[in-house]
Amino acid sequence: MPSTNQTHEVLEALSLALPLRLPRLRQLYGDPTQQVVTFVASLPETERSSRARPPTPYMAALCVLGELRTFGAIGCLLSCLEWRCEDVHRIVIRSVMTAGPAIIEPVIALWPVLSTYGRNLAAEAMGAQGLRDARVLELLTKWSTDDPILGALALGDYGDPAALPALSKVLVGSLASSEHRTTAEVLAAMEALGVRVTG
Repeated sequence: MPSTNQTHEVLEALSLALPLRLPRLRQLYGDPTQQVVTFVASLPETERSSRARPPTPYMAALCVLGELRTFGAIGCLLSCLEWRCEDVHRIVIRSVMTAGPAIIEPVIALWPVLSTYGRNLAAEAMGAQGLRDARVLELLTKWSTDDPILGALALGDYGDPAALPALSKVLVGSLASSEHRTTAEVLAAMEALGVRVTG
């Protein structure tokens, strides 16, 4: 297995024209996912919690993960949302928003440990790409029961009209308990799904 220093050098070389150089990485490592994930995980905790941009090889590694679009690559990217650097977040968001169907299985598997940010991004990404999965809808529906405001927002972003029965149930509960903010968010989500909401 290549050393961390070798990985560092390869990733630094890949930081430009990544799609053209990715075949070279595959030639060196086969499926390089685990190698790159291990490298990303080696970034010290102090740097992950800093708002400063991580060293170039780590940024390049995130770009590589975005191109790989494997289960482990997307899972690692979603976990990097916990890093505080906005440049990291931009790479992760861009990667997740263009991941296609490859995003579905990692999101389902990681759902219990995903941050609120990660869950919302996943719902938005799948909605923007027109991806539908009954298991994802079930997770979002349960979230709308556990946390009506955040869950309703996510269901609206996900954009599946099949979520309307769940949103209607949350709406009834919010009206009965006079939770005005929840009611407003649920109505907004329903409107996003094509329901005409009258004043």
